[in-house]
Amino acid sequence: MIAESICEPCRRRCFLKSEVIGNDDPVIKKPRLSSCTLCLGILNETVLDEVINVAFRALESIGYEYTSLCFNLTTPVAILVREASFKIANSGKALPDLKETWKNILQSRLDAAGRTCNLVRNADEDDTVVSVNVKYTYVDDKKECEKVRSLDPSFAANHKKVHGVKYDERVLTRLYVQSVLDNASSSSIEKVFPYPMGYESEAVLGSVETSRCSYWLAGRYIKRSRTLPQTPWVIDGVRKGETSLEEIIRDGILSCVPCDSVRFSSSGREDVDVRCLGSGRPFLCQIINPKKLGKDKMTALAVKNAVNSSSNDIQIRDVQFVSKAEAGNLKEGEEEKIKCYEAFCVSQEEILPEKLDKLQEHSGLTITQKTPIRVLHRRSLADRERVVHKLQASPCPGRDARFFILKLDTQAGTYVKEFVHGDLGRTSPNLSQILGVATDIVALDVVAVLFDWPPCLQD
Repeated sequence: MIAESICEPCRRRCFLKSEVIGNDDPVIKKPRLSSCTLCLGILNETVLDEVINVAFRALESIGYEYTSLCFNLTTPVAILVREASFKIANSGKALPDLKETWKNILQSRLDAAGRTCNLVRNADEDDTVVSVNVKYTYVDDKKECEKVRSLDPSFAANHKKVHGVKYDERVLTRLYVQSVLDNASSSSIEKVFPYPMGYESEAVLGSVETSRCSYWLAGRYIKRSRTLPQTPWVIDGVRKGETSLEEIIRDGILSCVPCDSVRFSSSGREDVDVRCLGSGRPFLCQIINPKKLGKDKMTALAVKNAVNSSSNDIQIRDVQFVSKAEAGNLKEGEEEKIKCYEAFCVSQEEILPEKLDKLQEHSGLTITQKTPIRVLHRRSLADRERVVHKLQASPCPGRDARFFILKLDTQAGTYVKEFVHGDLGRTSPNLSQILGVATDIVALDVVAVLFDWPPCLQD
């Protein structure tokens, strides 16, 4: 009988009847199986009880706060083969999902253990839910799946390296095995995988890991230092500087929101010797696997205060939690954004104020920039067109006529330093060409990033 080689939970999910002796209670002639040829013991209640115990120990030791749990199951790939073999033996009847059955039994075992918790089927992007990811392993998983290759007519023709990876190492993925089984005939599957398939050992619990969807924290930063890099500065494996803006913000978040790590990104970046003033530059932090509930205004305020009190070099403002969908706004229309600069410039010769006044006539100038020499070691060589939307200059009070203040609004991605000195002709036209005299930047500030995100908050 088909039912004799599988466990009772698999009989129930496959709608197979046990034999009845004289009354309405089903009685199995053979001892009840703890493992079976179909699920390899994954539906074994004893193992499920172990899963529950391990999961709750992890949740308690890590200190998660949550409203609901979502248990996710990863099975050995060989389960696909065994279910295909069983389906053919069972007259081709569709087999109920193993994972759904597993979750149903898990719920009953939780109830039996007296553990009251709200289980959800899918965590989606709900960051109040903690996911418990359960993985089973099977010692003969690869050995059984290797036989699937004989059902793939394209295997021989493709038995070669693809993108540097041996084909026979790629084919045993879950997607590949399912694809081959879906396209193979029932007779060929039955020949290679006759039912019942034996086993020497059952699947075992491999790992139980917990995780939660990320929190997303947005804000704007103001950088007052000309020696603080935005991100950790490493040259030829040697660290430059004690810290970075990213690390200061990260440490402030970690002090308020326990999590695994923090991933920082921003709307562009400035050089280490450039300040970012005005209302600041928008930034976004992905808080990975947060442990506590508390994605609220008070937590955001705590982060802001922690960062601002830790350093005189930076200040953050408009700090707020946003949704994952809203987080995508940071990089949206990246090259269309406008950024405003103020530069303290010097030229080799004195420049008359009238000549500086005429610079505003070049507002709306389109320039072409080759990748600057100073960043060629980390950026690909390319020509980039950028627009200088506004150009205005004035003499610098208290200085001789070689010095002047340059104000310019540019398209995001413009290399402002190279626009001023020309970068050996790699930026054209450039300010030195327009003025007719070699010119360079002494100091540069970002004074505005014209991007209305995240929303301004009233402190």
